[in-house]
Amino acid sequence: TLGVIHDAAIEAIVQGPDLRAFAKAIEAKAGPGVFLSPAHLETTFRDAVNEAYSGGMDRMLVDPVVGDTFPFYETMPIRDSRLTELCRICAESGINGTAIYRRDDPTWARINPPRFWNCRCSKSPITARMAARRGIKSPGVWVPMPEIAIEKGL
Repeated sequence: TLGVIHDAAIEAIVQGPDLRAFAKAIEAKAGPGVFLSPAHLETTFRDAVNEAYSGGMDRMLVDPVVGDTFPFYETMPIRDSRLTELCRICAESGINGTAIYRRDDPTWARINPPRFWNCRCSKSPITARMAARRGIKSPGVWVPMPEIAIEKGL
């Protein structure tokens, strides 16, 4: 069953994420009554898709031509009632109080989304010029995380 779920996740990522198609593919291959509740199925699907896109972006930026063009990441939280304190802090603790971090910042390596199960945050690579337009006064300077983030285990 786990193999069926894994294969269905890969298929969904390749074809474009669609939760209903993912659920139907699992039921067609594993049969009805799979042990996943609707909430567990959605978590599995969303986490697999988010992790795949995040990892793919990181692998793409390993190429020096691409990576040198995009030296920053911006964390992209969904700002609604489900936003966790951790994700809110990460979105406010980047350089100059923004959601922007240098890709080579050790702090970014620790908070790179997705951060936990059901994390709905994503990230976007950005250029130095884009970072400057978003309020980064000195795009090459690291700013340490605030103490509250360190206390929260970041």
